[in-house]
Amino acid sequence: MLSNKKHINIVKVLVFRTGGRAFDYLSEYDLSVGMIVKIPFGRRSTHGLVIEISTTTTLETSKLKKVADVLPEPFCLTKAQIELSFWMAQYYHDNVYVYQSMMLPKSIKQGKIKPYMPQDQYVVNLNITKKLSPKQSACVLWLQGEDCQRITHEALVAEGFGEATIKSLVRLSVLEIASDLQPLDFELSAAQKKAYETILLNQHCSTLHGVTASGKTYVYLALIQTILSQKGQVLVLVPEIGLTPQTTAKLRQHLNASSVYWHSQLSDGQKASVWGAVYHADIEVVIGTRSALFLPFKNLQLIIVDEEHDMSFYQQNRPCFSVRDLAVLMSKKLNIRTVLGTATPSLETFNNVMQDRYQYVDLPATFKGSQVNWHIVDARKQKLQKGIAPQITNQVKLSLEKGNQVLFFLNRRGYAPLTLCHGCGWIYLCSQCDVKLTYSKAKGSYSCHLCQKSYDPVETCQNCGSDALFKVGQGTEKLEDSLKDVFPSAKILRVDADTTSTMGQWAKVRQNILSGQANIIIGTQMLAKGHDFPNLTDVVVLDADYALHATDFRSIERWGQRLKQVAGRCGRGSQQGHVWVQTHLPNHPAFEKLQKNSYDEFASYLLTMRNEAQWPPNHFLAKIKMVADTFFKLERELEKIMCSNIENIELIGPIFPGVQKRQNQFHGYVLLKAIKRSDLANACRHMANKNYRVEVDPQDLEA
Repeated sequence: MLSNKKHINIVKVLVFRTGGRAFDYLSEYDLSVGMIVKIPFGRRSTHGLVIEISTTTTLETSKLKKVADVLPEPFCLTKAQIELSFWMAQYYHDNVYVYQSMMLPKSIKQGKIKPYMPQDQYVVNLNITKKLSPKQSACVLWLQGEDCQRITHEALVAEGFGEATIKSLVRLSVLEIASDLQPLDFELSAAQKKAYETILLNQHCSTLHGVTASGKTYVYLALIQTILSQKGQVLVLVPEIGLTPQTTAKLRQHLNASSVYWHSQLSDGQKASVWGAVYHADIEVVIGTRSALFLPFKNLQLIIVDEEHDMSFYQQNRPCFSVRDLAVLMSKKLNIRTVLGTATPSLETFNNVMQDRYQYVDLPATFKGSQVNWHIVDARKQKLQKGIAPQITNQVKLSLEKGNQVLFFLNRRGYAPLTLCHGCGWIYLCSQCDVKLTYSKAKGSYSCHLCQKSYDPVETCQNCGSDALFKVGQGTEKLEDSLKDVFPSAKILRVDADTTSTMGQWAKVRQNILSGQANIIIGTQMLAKGHDFPNLTDVVVLDADYALHATDFRSIERWGQRLKQVAGRCGRGSQQGHVWVQTHLPNHPAFEKLQKNSYDEFASYLLTMRNEAQWPPNHFLAKIKMVADTFFKLERELEKIMCSNIENIELIGPIFPGVQKRQNQFHGYVLLKAIKRSDLANACRHMANKNYRVEVDPQDLEA
């Protein structure tokens, strides 16, 4: 029966272990929304989040169970986090509880927390009397071999020692946190100082457009220093896990601040300890990937989104959201500054600057005065050696003779991306996905890079029985073999997801590059972002034409950003950089724009094309995604959506991506396009109410 009794404290609790379901409970505690409570659930006790407080319930109060206990701070969501979750649910048309649950680390949901141990520089004390574990002993032996009196947290991680091992050695006093550190002074150039002062004058969103190696980091450091002097907290968002240690190390080098990095590879215990320290403002600066935005800051005063254009700031899987856009929203709600830093602004950001929504701050020259020279190499009608034009081979030899480093950029890992039969044309495909299997010579097996399933090698065609199987195409692994033949005396290092799957591996790879243990580096997009290698003078881009044939309207934008970003890895030292782009389309207008070293011209060219074709950013999109176990069911459901009559909305579809079948499920979608954002929001609300899965502002039309 419906109870209307007064003063009955009834709370609705999101029970974490149920995947988003909420239940009513009675409470004798003075609760507020966002608190985590201990509750009876079935025959066990568990934890849940208070999401609503009421005096009524649709159930009989005699049947309601009571809240058993209330967890203390910091086991809760802050007011700012709760407000953000409601905004996300409204804008992205999803359940608010999904966003609230996503914000909380697993250990916090379980009511577990560990004391926070600062990640800093340590004084080494090797007078050990206590018995050590094998991992502790390995670390001590390495420290003895290095004969060092001090060591940084990042250096230990780079050698593959885990956070748990480091913390245990701190507890044993083998490592003691250094308390006498003196930050290095830094001085801004005239352009950097002007950028810093301009940003400080604006309380909201600024776009810091600095060409690669223009010294954006030092502008960030000056801004952070100012906020710290005002007792505020700072969040620095970076697109990749691999960028967090080097960004943290640079910050600690120049600023006397408590700082920490945050990313998905931290353990549950580490996340919980950082959560508590951020909540109590024991941490002043957080450097992290996108989930760091959802930490419980007490006095956040500045958000920096570095490489704001990067796709990693957008989460495509449910729940969908753009961290860059959320950072701008938070700056408005909290009345704080947000800085969007990049050498290659996204067209959305570029368009907001053009329409005076964001303040534009420019760093037009490189910090050290070096310059990147572009060379478009026409691969047509040339005899390629191992897939490389003679002009490039000769230039690489010259650079190596001078003692410089060269980066070969190929955004395709593995040995060969395609295995086919010469007799009948059969292709070795994944049994669960419409994906061609990639062969790995090192592993001696095939794998699907979508579902990660592994397959044994085949000797004969599974269709006609022929043994005429050919491995076609080139991945980073095959390129490594090719370069060993072309440059036999070179020290070659391959950097991709197969060789750097953990933070320790990545840190060690980076150290090997910086120390000169490799003079040819083969890298995928992992190396295109933000890394500073002073001895790298040449970048070679192979297979530069793929995006110029793609159907996604954003493909050329991302292709240009990637080329500009990878070009920015060279010429960061005292010597000029050179980028060699091998192409079969040398006359494409996009190459002409990029060669001029003016990204503004390239972005204006793309924006004109987008406006003429009525695509974002000045038109608005949403994607209605469908999944079915047969293609017939999928097509039928998408056709139903296409028959919808929605006011002021253009329906585009049905669209089937290049990879339709994924893990035995068929994928397709319909696009909703509108001239006004409000019309799109109404249409999305209508479709969400019909239980369709809505993705607002989709970033990938091939997914």
